[in-house]
Amino acid sequence: MEQAELTTVQVLKRDIPWETYMVTKLISGTNLQLLRRYDNRPESYKAQLLDDDGPAYVRDFLTYKVYYG
Repeated sequence: MEQAELTTVQVLKRDIPWETYMVTKLISGTNLQLLRRYDNRPESYKAQLLDDDGPAYVRDFLTYKVYYG
């Protein structure tokens, strides 16, 4: 069980190649900007982003079904 938890932590910490998703047209340039601002940030920073521009992030997350741990 401990090994599974370690694997989950490792997966959540890995870098996601957002630029590749944009180049292959899976996400737009605007989506890339939002994801770069949000990804791998502290929870307090993410909360502020959602307070400031929540609807844009919700659209982005739901459109691309991205899960952020």
